Amino acid sequence: MANTKRLIKQKRTVRIAGVTAWRWAALLVWGAMAALSMPAQAEQQGGMAFPAAARPDSIPPTARKAPTAPAQDSAIAAAWGAIATDPTLVPEYQKIIAVYKSRKLPEQEHTVATAMMAANAGNPIAWYTYADVMLDNSEPDTAIFWLQRA
Repeated sequence: MANTKRLIKQKRTVRIAGVTAWRWAALLVWGAMAALSMPAQAEQQGGMAFPAAARPDSIPPTARKAPTAPAQDSAIAAAWGAIATDPTLVPEYQKIIAVYKSRKLPEQEHTVATAMMAANAGNPIAWYTYADVMLDNSEPDTAIFWLQRA
């Protein structure tokens, strides 16, 4: 009877070790696949996976004044890098505004939205985004004007 219990425990231990090993192997394979797919994704998106940092003199004056969040992350830096090369990229401004909105920093949102409007005065998507920021900054009249225009 004692041998049977010991055998059952050994089988259970081996089974648990096998499942654990399989899970670790699966995680390693998935990680390797993700690492291998990154260069392909970078090529599809038009070049480098991480844009080079912009020189201070290449950033438009309106964007240069934008205050940074207490803990500026790589998403904001990457978006500013893309904006430095092409200031008409409204989706990049929207990414920065979304980060500031999640951090509840309406002043920074307003600064970025103003820079976006300076570079994209004729873009209805920019108007809509600007109106959303104006609502966050308790300026409903301005928001209504830009929503009607969009």
